Amino acid sequence: MKKTVVLHPFLLGVYPIVTLFSSNLKVFPLRFIEVVAPIIIISAFSLISYILLSAALKNKFKAGMIVSLFLILFFSYGHILRAIWQWSSDTIKVDLIILGLLCLILFSFFIVKSKRAFRDFTIVLNIFSAVAVCTNLFPVGRYLLSHKAPLKGIEIQKAGGASVYPDIYYIVLDGYARNDVLKSLYHYDNSGFVKRLKDQGFYVASDSYANYCQTTLSLASSMNMRLLDPVAEVMGGDSINRGPLVDMITHSQIRSLLRERGYGFAAFSSGYFGTEIQNADIYMKPKGSLSEFQNILLSTTPVPLVLGLKKMKSQFDVHRERVLYILDNLGTFKKPDGPIFLFAHIPAPHPPFVLGPNGEKERPTGYYSVDDGSHYHRFQREEVERYIDSYNKQLVFITKKIEIAIAAIIRNPKRASIIIMQSDHGPGSALDWENPYRTNLKERLAILNTIYFPDGRYDSLYDGMTPVNTFRIILNQYFNNSLELEKDKSYFSTWSHPYKFIEYDVTHDSLVAPQPIGRK
Repeated sequence: MKKTVVLHPFLLGVYPIVTLFSSNLKVFPLRFIEVVAPIIIISAFSLISYILLSAALKNKFKAGMIVSLFLILFFSYGHILRAIWQWSSDTIKVDLIILGLLCLILFSFFIVKSKRAFRDFTIVLNIFSAVAVCTNLFPVGRYLLSHKAPLKGIEIQKAGGASVYPDIYYIVLDGYARNDVLKSLYHYDNSGFVKRLKDQGFYVASDSYANYCQTTLSLASSMNMRLLDPVAEVMGGDSINRGPLVDMITHSQIRSLLRERGYGFAAFSSGYFGTEIQNADIYMKPKGSLSEFQNILLSTTPVPLVLGLKKMKSQFDVHRERVLYILDNLGTFKKPDGPIFLFAHIPAPHPPFVLGPNGEKERPTGYYSVDDGSHYHRFQREEVERYIDSYNKQLVFITKKIEIAIAAIIRNPKRASIIIMQSDHGPGSALDWENPYRTNLKERLAILNTIYFPDGRYDSLYDGMTPVNTFRIILNQYFNNSLELEKDKSYFSTWSHPYKFIEYDVTHDSLVAPQPIGRK
């Protein structure tokens, strides 16, 4: 009789990780390195548990069954919680763990007491788990073979410029609302901040709108100095793949153009898949931070709840530390000898709301997520008024910290700096990701847009400028280019159809000849 090897505990441990990885490739690209640590950890746990149970039960088949049962329950927790979250109370999180433990104890008792050897069942589970893992590896290969490269950039003739180039700081405050939106919808007057910016020499575009309502669309546009109609034509209206957008951010044209002029490139870790530019010359991240994929994976398990009950560091704490790390190091960044282009995507005041007005630790009670709008409300179950209150508190603190950072940048005597501080889009208290007619479009698209030029020449700037023209203006003014400006247009698109752009008329606060949702 051939010897039967117990494989299914290890395959079932890897299966949820591989499945999450392959399924998310349809939406955004992931680095395979992100799954290595989780696979090592869960495989080590499975092996140790299997060895100990085999020794205790003196039956490797029963030991394997119990380990597999635990892993199934462990990785099912978050999925069940998300499925029933809208109809459940907060106590369901603990109740689910208790129910899972009862199931584990009862089934383990049955397995231990059973006179069956479970050898045949082990063979079936081995085959089943192997097929499941392999099935989810196929989409990875298909994605790698079909992945579309970023589109070619606009044609720019290399021109001369200053003999000593200024540093360029591109600071993106995620979801930072324009002052008039804060006044009318959030009942908060931020005019003091605007005035202090102007007193420091900034130009504040008082009527600026984002070109797009989603981060990857917005930054792919601004950092490549173009509207994204050609990208939408290539991708098609039904595509949900944001991979080309991430490529356009990572390998942006402004980064390439500045490199030709001797610039180095520095980037902070944002924790968001679309703006993690790890191939920067200088890449800065706090210790112990998790990627977005790792956070999503962790949320499928009861680990976050256990950490919370034990008052240990939670996912919200890790997110808070990342935001503070960027804010604390932005103004004290040690400049290299040559000019530097620094990119800092600060994932705040965007949810989750983890900071109070004086930097207090806020700890949301809901499901950890970096979602906004209708996606956020689903898992936090907060009314609009609570969203606005939490948003304002976080915005107040972020504003204080960013003022300190930009003052330090301006004071740095080593080299003059251009500072671009923009929102990628506005907040989402009234954002319905699948219905623009139930969305406050002005809230989502009106943005903070302010620029500091060391020479104080702002003749080329105007109140209604949009981010797509930011670097065109800078290249014209500081690098002797003569680029025509793009039209200042704003678009809404749903989460499920990011490339179906619906133009927003900022003058009349309305959609322009929108295409029916769902049509290609």
